[in-house]
Amino acid sequence: MKSYTYSFLLLLTIVFSSCYKAAVAELPNDVLPLDKMAALLIDVHLAEGYLSSINENATKDSLAGVYYASILAVHNLDTTTFNYNMDSYMRNPAKLAEVYSIVLSKIDTINTQLPKSPNN
Repeated sequence: MKSYTYSFLLLLTIVFSSCYKAAVAELPNDVLPLDKMAALLIDVHLAEGYLSSINENATKDSLAGVYYASILAVHNLDTTTFNYNMDSYMRNPAKLAEVYSIVLSKIDTINTQLPKSPNN
């Protein structure tokens, strides 16, 4: 019984210490600033929204590659740099939340400017 208690306390210590480190982590200096990361993710989410409306998988897959390559080119990034930036933001939930606050606000603005569909 005593070993279970020590194991449980050790597990709790590990969990809380890892959560604390993640909460105070800073972004590396070479990571895209909030506004540029938000602009990149806005483009990614708009492309994903359009791709989700396509029913044919072969068309969707080929367009996805073209869209993502174009988005990275517009933002002067390659796949490795994009993944590095995403990983860096994902390790810092507070900064990622700030980015997505900008993303959601901009996408809401875009949605309000679109003409209303006769089906809605």
